[in-house]
Amino acid sequence: MNRFVLAAALLSPAVAVATPRTYATVKTFDRPQVSGARLSYDTLGIRLNGSAEAHGGQAQELMVTVPESHQGLRLAHIELIHSQNLGEKTHAWSGSKDQHDETAGYSQVEVQIDGKTWSNLGQPKKFAEARQEVERLHDLPDAHGKITAVRVRNVGVDPVHVHGLALHFLPSKPKVFDEGIFTAGTNFGDPWAGRSPDVARVREVQVLGGTRYPGGLTLNNTGDWATTSAETLAKAQAKGWTVEKDSVVIPLQAGKRLRTAEVAIGDTHPDSAQNKDGSYGYKGFAKLDIAIERRDGSTVNLTSRENIPPQGVLVGSADQRIQPGDRLRVRVTADTAGLMGVRIGYDD
Repeated sequence: MNRFVLAAALLSPAVAVATPRTYATVKTFDRPQVSGARLSYDTLGIRLNGSAEAHGGQAQELMVTVPESHQGLRLAHIELIHSQNLGEKTHAWSGSKDQHDETAGYSQVEVQIDGKTWSNLGQPKKFAEARQEVERLHDLPDAHGKITAVRVRNVGVDPVHVHGLALHFLPSKPKVFDEGIFTAGTNFGDPWAGRSPDVARVREVQVLGGTRYPGGLTLNNTGDWATTSAETLAKAQAKGWTVEKDSVVIPLQAGKRLRTAEVAIGDTHPDSAQNKDGSYGYKGFAKLDIAIERRDGSTVNLTSRENIPPQGVLVGSADQRIQPGDRLRVRVTADTAGLMGVRIGYDD
């Protein structure tokens, strides 16, 4: 129940259920940029009004269509870039996290399942900051049907601006996998069969070893994390992997076709800051790049500046024949992150 319905229920027992909102579709985007199984939509910072009377009182949404070529694929995660504009606030807000936003704009992402209805796939509405922020809806459950469209609704009060939307689908299941696990208990699961991954961080205030990802590779360390242990470095070296300050570099299997690269990773710091969910550790703002580096010096990007969650599995996809000397680079920028494992999927 949102806070407005709750307030109404508390103030007037006779008004227990709010009248459902109607939404006006501002624009439909139907020409995504296609990169393998990834669809990117440039939504141009389009403004979606919420319920604020000062902005017309008509809540709005945008919609994107999914090409037929991708409708039957499993949706792995969604990336939303959105923000609020302080000049459009109907109640003064500084943009600071220390001040409550009384008339917040919220984005709700929903998918249309062929022959069924719209679903949020269990994902909550997302608060729009006073700056462009990348929201990642990751480890999504199976939609159990073809996804034909996606919409973003402003379910809040003041306007939200949507700057971009990316849909990451999984290609067909690779025939073989090569994986390296560093944090005990990490498991990539089987997203093609609906089996979710097992990834976790240490949520308690006390952290042993200076990381919330025990045994993981500490990449792009800004100084408050422990360095990667000698045992973990030895494990990576035994697989032929090279660990650099911000990257792990993995030799690829020549002759095969690389289809997926899954990275189990998180960016929660080992400090004692308490979060609203009761866990501890400052949640960082690290970004992830996954790329094939060709022997000839060219690069094939699988992901670029993906927002790293507190813990989760990020997926890059491609359909690239691997040549001798090609390698995969998994790189962390902007903040520190703990890498728990990598799994690479190949076809013959």
